[in-house]
Amino acid sequence: MKRQKIRIAMAAAGCILLLCPVCVYGEMNPVLPEAGWSYESQGNVWQYFGRDGQAVKGRQQIDGSIYFFDGEGRMLTGWVSSGDSIGDDAEVYRSGTMDDTVYYCDTTGRMCREQWMPAYAPDSPYFQVFSGPTEDGNEEVNWYYFDQQGNVVRNKKLEYEGNEYCFDENGRRLRGWVYEEGHNPDSDGAKKYVEVTDETEEAQGGDFGNGYEEREYAHNPQYYLYCDPDSGKVSKSCWINAKPPGKDESEDDRSFYCGKNGYIVTYCRYGAWRRNQDDWILEAGRLNDAIVADYLRPQKVEEENIGTYAFNGTLSSGKDADDFVGFVFKAEDGRYYFCENNGARIDGLLLLMKDQNSVLRRFPNGFYDFSDNAAMVTGPRIKNNGEGKENFYYYFSEKSDDRNFLGRGVTGVYDGKLYYQGLAVGSASTERYELVYIPEIANRDTDATGLFLVDAEGNVKTGSAQRVNSKGIVTGGKKYKDYGDCIYRVCKPQHGNEKNGYDIFQIDKSSEEIEGEQGVRLGADDAAYIYLKEVEE
Repeated sequence: MKRQKIRIAMAAAGCILLLCPVCVYGEMNPVLPEAGWSYESQGNVWQYFGRDGQAVKGRQQIDGSIYFFDGEGRMLTGWVSSGDSIGDDAEVYRSGTMDDTVYYCDTTGRMCREQWMPAYAPDSPYFQVFSGPTEDGNEEVNWYYFDQQGNVVRNKKLEYEGNEYCFDENGRRLRGWVYEEGHNPDSDGAKKYVEVTDETEEAQGGDFGNGYEEREYAHNPQYYLYCDPDSGKVSKSCWINAKPPGKDESEDDRSFYCGKNGYIVTYCRYGAWRRNQDDWILEAGRLNDAIVADYLRPQKVEEENIGTYAFNGTLSSGKDADDFVGFVFKAEDGRYYFCENNGARIDGLLLLMKDQNSVLRRFPNGFYDFSDNAAMVTGPRIKNNGEGKENFYYYFSEKSDDRNFLGRGVTGVYDGKLYYQGLAVGSASTERYELVYIPEIANRDTDATGLFLVDAEGNVKTGSAQRVNSKGIVTGGKKYKDYGDCIYRVCKPQHGNEKNGYDIFQIDKSSEEIEGEQGVRLGADDAAYIYLKEVEE
C-alpha cells in the first residue's frame, strides 16, 4: 500500500488546531515515519517525529516555536512544567504555585510568548489534559501575560500599550481592589500584589482608626490600587465607585480617587513606618502632597436643614464625633474634595472643624460646600432645602485674603446681600424687614456697628449720609416702611465703612415714646442676634 500524506484539523475546547502533516502507514511492509507531525485520533494526541524516526520528548523548538512533549512523546497543551533548555523534561503542570519553570501552550501546542492568554488556573478541576475544559466547568477563567521567555508575569505591575496591570504571585491578572505589599521594612522589599475582597484577611474593611498595627492591608491603605473589573487596567487620575476594601456585597458603593500613580488618595503619609509603635509618623514635611488640609471633623447640613445653621453630627456610622476625621485634597483637575481618612469621598454642605492635631493651615473652621459633582464650590449659590422646596442664597469665598479663605462661607456684604458663614441672612419674622447684628463684623474695627436692615432674601437696605440740622437733630438716610406704623431710617455711619454696618433709627408713629423724624437709634440689643459660637472657636 502506498504511503500518503494528509492534513487534519482538530477542534479542541472550541478552538481549531493548526493543520499538521500526518503519516499513514500501510498494514503491509511498515516503514519508519517521516520527520514531522503525526496525529492519533483515538487519544487526541499529536506527536512530532525527528529524522531518526523517533518521537521527540521534552522541550523542543520546531519551525521557530517552542513545544513541549511528555515522556511518551505526546504534545502538551495548557500548563506545562519544564526547564528552559531544548530537550529538558516536560510534563503537565497541575499545582497552584507558579515559578519560572511553568509555561503555557495554546491549543496548537505553541508556547505563549509576549502575549495575553485567558486560561483556567493550573490546579483547576475543570481542565482535562488532551481534551480541554469539561462541559460542567463553571470556574472563572483568569487572564495571564507571558514575557519574551514564556514566563508567567508574577507579582508585578506591568505596563502594556500605555496602561498598567497587576498580577499576583500566581500570575493572575487582578481586578478590583489590589494591595501592593513590599513597603514594610520588615519585608525584603520585594513587591507583592494581593487582590482584596471581603474574604481577604487583614483587609482595610472600609475603616481607618485604631487597631491597624496588626492589620497588614489596613495599616497603610495608601498602597491600594483599583483595577477595572473588566479590563484589569489600573485606574489613574479618576474617581472610581466601589465598595470599600474588605466590604461585602451588602455594603453601599463609595467613591475613591486614584491619583496619577494609580494609588488611592488616603490620609496616610508617604513617610516612615513604625509598626506596633505610633502607627504612621505624621511629619508635615512628608505628607502626601495632594492633601492640603488634615484633621478636619466634618458635620453635614442635611437637605432639610438647608437655610439654617443646623447640622446633623458625625457622618461615620457607629463612630463618635471624636473618632471621625477627614481631609481635603486637590485632584489633578485642580479642584478640591473632602474625604474620610480611608479615602472615601463625602459631598454636600459641611461644617468643617479643625482638630488640634492638624498640621496644615488651609481650610479653617467654617461651612464649605462640596456639591459640584462632589467638588468644592466658590462664589454665589442657590440651594434648595428639598422639604418645602425653598431656595436659599449662599456665598463661598472665591479667594483667600485677610478676612476670607478660599471656599469658606463668607461673612459680610457681597453683591448687595448680607451673609453670615455663607448663608444669606434674611428676615425670618413676619415683618418685611429685620434688624440684624453680627458681632464678627462689629469687631472688625472701632467704627463698625455690625447692624444691618435686611429683607426676606438677605438684601441689605442701604442709606445715605447723615446730616444734623440747626436744632441738632440727625436727619438724612433712607426710610423703609415696615408693616404697620414702623419706619426704619438707615444712614451711612458717620465714621467707618458701610460694609461694616449702618446707623439705624426706628420711627414708630403709633408710639408716644418715639416721636419726631429722628427716631430712636437702635443697637445690638434691638436686633436679631446672629452668632455661631462653635464655628468661631
